[in-house]
Amino acid sequence: MQNINRLTSLPLENGQLVVNKLPANDASEEPNLAPYPRLPWASDVFDSLGKLPQWLSIDRPLSRLAESPGQNYLAMIGLASVIFYHVEKRVNPKVNEIWDAMIYCATCCSVGYGDIYAQTPLGKLVGSMLMTFGPAMSSQALDGPVAETAEALQGEILTTLREIHRHLRISQ
Repeated sequence: MQNINRLTSLPLENGQLVVNKLPANDASEEPNLAPYPRLPWASDVFDSLGKLPQWLSIDRPLSRLAESPGQNYLAMIGLASVIFYHVEKRVNPKVNEIWDAMIYCATCCSVGYGDIYAQTPLGKLVGSMLMTFGPAMSSQALDGPVAETAEALQGEILTTLREIHRHLRISQ
């Protein structure tokens, strides 16, 4: 009679998977508690997968865009216009010159007139990226360095509150 083993538990001992195998038909046999062979590369794979969100993070590159928002906005519009023009010029009857592409790209970042629209997959991708990131970049370009101004204002308010507090303590 063949010995058929069943899996009864999946405990970990010393970082290794240990499977208790009990014989299905013969109760007199000792359970086999030997671990499965260790796969040394598996832990490296799982460690790498754990770091994947850090590698795919777009927070750092996007935060650098705020350092010079006007320049970055114009560079984005210029690059997007060149790409859009080259992928749409033979397909899209509304895109005859680079200026048509520039009007499309600039309006994608704001209201979008709708008289020019993308017809190729790459043109649609350019438009989607502009519609996603363009409004935030254009508002940063128009607002200027708000973060430094806000921090300076908070510092002034804190200084004023400390002076008021000190004055109230002295007058009591």
